[in-house]
Amino acid sequence: NMGDHEQEEFSLPTKRTWVDVQKKTFTGWANTFLSERLMKIDDMEVDLESGILLCNLLEEISGKKVNHNKRPRMRIQNVENNSFALNFIAAEGLKLVGIGAEDIVDHKLKLILGLIWTLILRYQIQQGAGDDSPKKALLEWVNKQIAPYGFQIANFTKDWQDGRALAALTDSISPGVMMGNRNMDELTGNAKGDIDKAMDVAQDEYDIPKILDPEDMADFPEELSNITYVSYFRDYLENHAEKERLRLLNSAYPGYCYAYGPGLEGAIVNEPSEFTIQAVNVYEDELTHGGETGFAVEIKRDDGETIPATVGDNGDGKY
Repeated sequence: NMGDHEQEEFSLPTKRTWVDVQKKTFTGWANTFLSERLMKIDDMEVDLESGILLCNLLEEISGKKVNHNKRPRMRIQNVENNSFALNFIAAEGLKLVGIGAEDIVDHKLKLILGLIWTLILRYQIQQGAGDDSPKKALLEWVNKQIAPYGFQIANFTKDWQDGRALAALTDSISPGVMMGNRNMDELTGNAKGDIDKAMDVAQDEYDIPKILDPEDMADFPEELSNITYVSYFRDYLENHAEKERLRLLNSAYPGYCYAYGPGLEGAIVNEPSEFTIQAVNVYEDELTHGGETGFAVEIKRDDGETIPATVGDNGDGKY
């Protein structure tokens, strides 16, 4: 019953495609690095034209210098900058097929997405893959993480649509942040809502950027985008585990610290009596550095009166 004008204005929403999903996800991934330089990709299809953003991205993810013209003004200079970038990528041992500098300058989006995926695969996902394919290694890691929640996944597409896999993975990093006692029944059953909550928790608790839309994971799961997002969880856990290992390595563990010396064997009235505390870590290694502040010494006489004790740091793990 719409009038002619209303019919002209009415149109169905355009369905998202894998290109749309990858474009958003890959842009978010790149911007996590470019933000360190106060740079940003707004539209990956056109913003890489000058080569400046791509060269800066390569420098951030590789830790190496990529020489390029920082003020290109002509097409030939844009092509040259992107050639510098592609030559650098090739020198890093990455194989590029079907893309040239002109393709980036001419906004060939699908080729640009393929290029960014090559970088993601090398500098983020392939870490820790060993002899397995990166996808297989990440899949096995996810299944190890979510095994206590009573189910497994077989892919990075449809098995993530109901939100259970992401919720379990998010909770597995720090049990209790999503649900109590690994109880999957606490999820609402609303896929988009559960995915959105898991992504928010991951961002708040683990600083994992929300580079993927919840509705994309729920309604249009795109494999490479899901793999990119999920890989952040493994990165966090591995980096967190290493930091925790170093903390434990350099910290005193009360159960293994011990004391010795004449002050523990006997004493003379009104004479100072010394003994030594040796700091030991959780791995049962004696610490050789000072800095621990938690050694509280309490000495009591038989009648319960406390005798003053002074603790000094020798700077070598002994107090």
